[in-house]
Amino acid sequence: MTLTLKQQASIASREKILAAAAEVITQHGTTGFTLDAVARQAGISKGGLLHHFASKEALLEGLLTQLFDQFSRAVASYYERETDAPGRWLRAYVRATFDAEAIPLEISAAMLAGIIESEHIHEMIALDTRSWTAVLTGDGLTWARVQAVRMACDGLWTEGLVNQPLSEGERAALRDELLTIAGAQSS
Repeated sequence: MTLTLKQQASIASREKILAAAAEVITQHGTTGFTLDAVARQAGISKGGLLHHFASKEALLEGLLTQLFDQFSRAVASYYERETDAPGRWLRAYVRATFDAEAIPLEISAAMLAGIIESEHIHEMIALDTRSWTAVLTGDGLTWARVQAVRMACDGLWTEGLVNQPLSEGERAALRDELLTIAGAQSS
C-alpha cells in the first residue's frame, strides 16, 4: 500500500512529536512533561501537537506504544540469531532488555513514574506483559524459570528509579547469569 504525501507527512509529524516527547521526559521526567514543553521541543504549535495527540495521556500512550514496538523488534532480531533450542524467545528477551538501543532505560524509567496516574497506560503495560508471558512460556522452559527471568529483566527498568544505575560490568554479569538460567550455551 502506497501512502499519500499527506499520510507520509502525518507519520513524520507523529514521529517528530514522539522523539520530542522522549527527549522531554528523559530530561525533565514526568513533572516537566507538558504538552507545551513537547511542542516547543518538536518545534511545532501546541495545536499541531493536539492534532496528533489529543491529550497528555494520549501522547504518553503513543510513546509507550512506540517503545513496545521498538522492544518487540529488538527481541525478534535477537530471536533470529539465537540457536533453535528451548528458551530461544526468553534469551532474545534478555538480550533485548540489556541492549540500551532496544529501549533507552532513561525513557522507560521516567515513564514508569507517570504510569501510576493513568489506569489506561497501566492496562497497556499489563496487556503487553501478558502477551510476552504467553510467548515466553510457550518456548520449552518451565513457567517458573520463564517468570523468574522475565521478572528480573523487568526489574532492570525500575532499578534506575530506586537505586544508582548498575555499572556496565554489573549489567553484563546480570545479563550473562540470566542467559545461563534461560539456557544459553554461551553469552
